[in-house]
Amino acid sequence: MFEQYNNHTMKKLNLPLIATLALFASLTFASCKKDHTCACNVSFMGLYDTTINFEIEEQTNKQAKRLCDNNETTIPTYSAALFNNIFGGAQDSGFGMPIVITPGMISTDCDLN
Repeated sequence: MFEQYNNHTMKKLNLPLIATLALFASLTFASCKKDHTCACNVSFMGLYDTTINFEIEEQTNKQAKRLCDNNETTIPTYSAALFNNIFGGAQDSGFGMPIVITPGMISTDCDLN
């Protein structure tokens, strides 16, 4: 009888312990931070295509996905500003008509790897 009581008590004690450990393990893996790569295909009016890889360090999958998706807006905006700065300087040097590049002329598609 003592053995039955002891086994039954052990089962009762182990169940909450196992459940707690399982919950802790799932939370640990769900928020696991690691390095990710964001690959962005950038196209300028179909004339020029390239892929840019960004390393995203120590982020959860959800955070890395959000950062990678933000590149789809950021890259065209900054690229257009850069090109306009370069071509604006050429215009000031007497090379002819002004060239204006808008962010809409640059398309970007980013995926998290």
